[in-house]
Amino acid sequence: MFPTDVAPNSKVSVAAAGAAWRGVGVKVRSAAGWVAASMLLTQAVTLGRSVITARLLSPDDFGLFHMAATAVMALSALTNISLDHAITSRDLDAEGGSLRTRLDATWTAELVRRLVLTLLLAAMVYPTARFYGRAELILILPIAALVPLIQGLQNIGLVILRNQITFARLFWNELAAVIVSAAIAITIAFAARNVWALVCGQVAGALAGVGASYLLHPYRPKVVFDREVFRQSLHFGKYATIIGGAAYLTTTADNVLIGRLFGSGVLGVYAVAYSLASLPAGVIMSAIGRATFPAYAELASQGIRRVGPAFTRSLAASSALLVLVTAPMFLLAPEVVSVLYGQKWMAAGALLRVLSLVGLMRGMVVIISYLHWGLKKPRQVAAGKMIEAGIFLALLYPLTSRYGVMGAAYAGVIAYLVALLNRLLSVRQLISLVSGRALLIILASWAAGVCGVAAGWLVLNVVVGDWPRLIAGGAVSMALSAVFLYWLTPGLRAEVRDIAQALRP
Repeated sequence: MFPTDVAPNSKVSVAAAGAAWRGVGVKVRSAAGWVAASMLLTQAVTLGRSVITARLLSPDDFGLFHMAATAVMALSALTNISLDHAITSRDLDAEGGSLRTRLDATWTAELVRRLVLTLLLAAMVYPTARFYGRAELILILPIAALVPLIQGLQNIGLVILRNQITFARLFWNELAAVIVSAAIAITIAFAARNVWALVCGQVAGALAGVGASYLLHPYRPKVVFDREVFRQSLHFGKYATIIGGAAYLTTTADNVLIGRLFGSGVLGVYAVAYSLASLPAGVIMSAIGRATFPAYAELASQGIRRVGPAFTRSLAASSALLVLVTAPMFLLAPEVVSVLYGQKWMAAGALLRVLSLVGLMRGMVVIISYLHWGLKKPRQVAAGKMIEAGIFLALLYPLTSRYGVMGAAYAGVIAYLVALLNRLLSVRQLISLVSGRALLIILASWAAGVCGVAAGWLVLNVVVGDWPRLIAGGAVSMALSAVFLYWLTPGLRAEVRDIAQALRP
């Protein structure tokens, strides 16, 4: 058994804390279900777009697109202050006029930030093209730079839905954007067979997302400048800037180095492997993280100790899901690439195997970080991100120089492992005794994953062919992982029982 989350003599009993979680948990599970459905569909569409365009375009086209995307992400990260994250469910209880001023001022500040970002990107066109030695970027980057500005026009009324843990309409907003993006990208890929399919698809998706946001929520933002609101949001958002900058280094510095050292073709292969490895973790992080973020804030308003059971159970569920998708991906990486993308992308297979571990640990890091955001404690996340980025940068060039693109993947594994340990230590400062239980949950999930991979590997020794190996190895690795996860993780058993009870007629 795990240690209890709350001391027996605490003013808030374990039973009370658990009851508080069950009350909020109904909304969280509903929200997580909507987010999961949204992410599964959007990621399925994204994967379909990636598979089709990868068969129509070349690795060089993908690499060229990611060179432009890296520049956009750089300035986005360095100027991001996450003003909308400063608005929590407690802020929605403010009087109507005060809430409207806060929402409008936040929307205005974000729009101004994105306008400045677009202008800076326009000024970076020639230096970026010269850095990579690709003249095509002179035309590509100005169009890609419009995406942040377009996204800044999105209706801030969606923030109200997020904080009310009401994700049904958010589901349709995200789905509309990704479907339009995929349709445009695939159509142009068939017609033109060049990088503009990816660029135009991204712009079209941004436009669709903005349009849908105004159809799905009646709120209509106005341009409002309020110094006090901006000052309060900036106090919270300054840590988001640090986190965004550090996150950029850990997620795209490898793209910059690979593109510079090995060219756009190799970068395209690496980017496809990284995107595929990130898909499952992205679904799980969004489904659980975005649902628990406002729930933590709501529980904390009733007492910080009420957050403990909610955190450990959400961590158990998310860790189990991450392991269930990572185990078969690690085991069957070459077969996955061969079936989805074809022989010209086979170099991505070995990369996918290592990058799947990056996705696993990054997912756990982000899930834990949502606890800090929900409790309005971003300082620990910012400090951890700086450590994570420092380690990644220190390892990136030496490992890449020695092992090629595989070295960049190794650097990511090490950096996120350190980041995970750092987040567990920071949790200990927020809620006593919870970090020990969280560590046991993570170790148990990893052990279950290892058992699943080992069982799948034994099956693969007697199975031939990509499709048979995918079906047999995937089924065995996931099934064995699921059995061991349920057996080793008490927090998961409790969550499964509650879900089963809720589904009973």
